[in-house]
Amino acid sequence: MITGALTLVRAGYGVGLVCVPSALLRMAGDGEPSARACGVARVLGMRHLAQAVLTAAAWRTDPGGRTPVACGAGADLLHASTMVGLAALDGRVRRAALADTAMELSLAAAGGWAAAPPPR
Repeated sequence: MITGALTLVRAGYGVGLVCVPSALLRMAGDGEPSARACGVARVLGMRHLAQAVLTAAAWRTDPGGRTPVACGAGADLLHASTMVGLAALDGRVRRAALADTAMELSLAAAGGWAAAPPPR
């Protein structure tokens, strides 16, 4: 159940990054985003969409499988670590990078919870 909701949230975030990156970046508070920042946001949005599609496909073939969700959580942690590095190196996009870090950590935590074995 959590896997389906997580996949929908991820897909929605990805659609937002692809379709309206400037609006999402402005909401983060760094001012008017550059064309480059919007392009990077679109690429990251495509990653989220691809991950959502792959997770949904894997879930259809193996409804109880936890491996794809766990791998997705690992990808989210890697993404979050790169955003922390970007925030440290580029003050112009610091708030947007930290906002994305928070989203990635949230997705990773939800994915880790969904991938955990059920209690006995």
